[in-house]
Amino acid sequence: SSERFVYGSFSTIARIFGLDLPEGVTEFLLSDDIELRQIGRRIGESNLVVYPTLAGPVNSAELLVGERLDELVARARALGDDAVVIFDLPPVFANDDAILVAEKLDGVMLVIEQGVTTKKQLQGAMQLIHPTPLLGTVFNRFTGGNGDPYGYGGKYDSYYNN
Repeated sequence: SSERFVYGSFSTIARIFGLDLPEGVTEFLLSDDIELRQIGRRIGESNLVVYPTLAGPVNSAELLVGERLDELVARARALGDDAVVIFDLPPVFANDDAILVAEKLDGVMLVIEQGVTTKKQLQGAMQLIHPTPLLGTVFNRFTGGNGDPYGYGGKYDSYYNN
């Protein structure tokens, strides 16, 4: 299958895609009665399938070490080699959730916020997710611009205009 699979928090993924679901990943992890196909939504005509996590007070660490998460990861892997699966997790330092899930994944991308994330935090996050491979980083909320060598001006200007 060439579907793309995204697991994410309700406050971001479900809102962004306008999903109104009675159940999400949390409910899937809590109950053997909920099928993964009940909580997934294909986005338009694309190959993107979203599985949002709905807000709710739960002991997430307990859920993330259970068999249901293993089933979720196994189902994601069964989508095939051309599938890209993204687990939208909280910051590494927010709680243990990202660390618990990272152990089960093929790799991790870290989101680094310009002017907020420190070198020490980045190094600490990399130590916490080890031995899961770091696939890359996303430089978020970049405020550079024209004239900045890494923005849309400067030495890369011709690249962005082609």
